[in-house]
Amino acid sequence: MSLDWQLEQHPNMILITLPSHICNRNVARLRQGLEELAVARRSAIVVDCQSLLSMNSGGLSFLRDLIGKTNQCEGRVVLCHVSPAITSLLEMCGLNRFLETVADRQHAMERINQRWHQ
Repeated sequence: MSLDWQLEQHPNMILITLPSHICNRNVARLRQGLEELAVARRSAIVVDCQSLLSMNSGGLSFLRDLIGKTNQCEGRVVLCHVSPAITSLLEMCGLNRFLETVADRQHAMERINQRWHQ
């Protein structure tokens, strides 16, 4: 399984585009890539889920850790393009309480920028 994810660094946020599947086999590589780019020091992360079709406990753990790291620096994680299936999974696990979801990247970036200009 390939890991087709992308990171874009912006002045006040990082945009992560997730692969189609996040599972225990590929989540370690995703974590390592994020750590290498010092994502943990960023306070705002936009996660684009447009290609995301499925995730298992490894993917949920990844999101939980991402939330924890951004909360340490009073930041936030905003998800966009979230499918109904992934939304249901996040709700069943309670992660929806800690994540904001919006329709698309533009709205996600606007939400992040609103926080920076308050």
